[in-house]
Amino acid sequence: MTRRGAQGFTLMEVIVALAVLAVALTILLESQYATVRLYGETEDRAMEELAVTQAVAQAERSILAGEETGKGKLGARFPEFTYEFTSKLMDETENPGLFEVDVTVKSPAFEKKLRYLVYDGTQVDVGN
Repeated sequence: MTRRGAQGFTLMEVIVALAVLAVALTILLESQYATVRLYGETEDRAMEELAVTQAVAQAERSILAGEETGKGKLGARFPEFTYEFTSKLMDETENPGLFEVDVTVKSPAFEKKLRYLVYDGTQVDVGN
C-alpha cells in the first residue's frame, strides 16, 4: 500500500544518514585525539630542550668559574632533571682557552648527551 502525499524519510534513509554521521564523528574524534597526543609530545620535547639549554648554561658558568667537572639539579622548573659535565682544556699551543665539554642531562624518561666547545678568553696570554 502506498500513501499519496506522505512526506518523511524511510527507515533505510535514516539508517544511512546515521551511519554517515557515525563515520564522520569517528574521524573527527580520532583527529582530536591525535592532536592532543601530538601537543603532549611537543610539550615534552620543548621541556627537554629547555632543560638541556639550562644544563649547558650552568656547565659553561661553572667552567668559566674554574671548575672542570660538576653535577646538579636543574631547579624547580625541571624538578626531575639532573645534569653532569666534564671538561678538558684542549691543546694550549693551538687552541688556548678552548675547552671540550661533555654534558649529560637525565630525567626518568629522557637522557641526552652532547659535546661542545667553550672558549675562556681569560686563559689566553696576549703577550703584553
